[in-house]
Amino acid sequence: MEHRRYPTFFLSCSLGILVGLMLIGVGIIGYLLFAMDGDDDPSRESLITPATPSRMPLGVPSLPPTGTFTPTPTPTLTPTPIPPQAIFGPIQRQAWLETAREQVVFPELFADGDRGVVPGGISLKYKAYFDVTAGVDLTLVTLDDIQIEGSTVTITIPQAQVRECIINLEKSEFYDRNCSRGPGLGDWPGCRGLEEELVRKAQDRIVSYDYANLVNKAYSQAATVIESLIYNVSGVDTVNIRLSEEELPLYSVGGTCSILAE
Repeated sequence: MEHRRYPTFFLSCSLGILVGLMLIGVGIIGYLLFAMDGDDDPSRESLITPATPSRMPLGVPSLPPTGTFTPTPTPTLTPTPIPPQAIFGPIQRQAWLETAREQVVFPELFADGDRGVVPGGISLKYKAYFDVTAGVDLTLVTLDDIQIEGSTVTITIPQAQVRECIINLEKSEFYDRNCSRGPGLGDWPGCRGLEEELVRKAQDRIVSYDYANLVNKAYSQAATVIESLIYNVSGVDTVNIRLSEEELPLYSVGGTCSILAE
């Protein structure tokens, strides 16, 4: 009888263990179902407290706080100073700057005289054309006439002058010639000096001509040319042109107008 009770005892224990495992499994499944339902329940959100860096457990690394980005400032570049020689050189190379031209006409110059031993007189008319030029003598500009402040250049230039007074022989002509030496004797060569006299009259007239408009035009156009030359220099943004107060003779030294005026 004692020997038969062992199988019954083991069977009872096995059933108990199996029932216990089943209960544990049911509990786990129920917990999981409950947790899944709770994720959709808004009322449980208040029970979950998000972890913040201040409440993180000790020993858990946290991200450093976000810093403010400060861009590196762009360095200000100091412009290279403009050397006066960079302005002076191109100006000096121009030397005499011709900027205006005019053709002056004296349509009727008259001269008369006598035939010498032959009774009667002679006469002649002359129409004279002159090509006249004017400009600025840039050899008179010095370094003291150039002022540079940053990118601004101020230059003082001389007054404009008249330089060449050249008679145009192709257009000039003698006319209304009355130069006979007498019946059948032909004309006096050079009309007995009247041609030379008329040329001198034309030369006297050309050096006493009013050149105000020509001189003003020459200065205005010279200022434009000089301004363009200076703007070609690197670093120049502004150019100021000033007229020198130094009085100059109307006729440029060395020009044909100056020679005729002597």
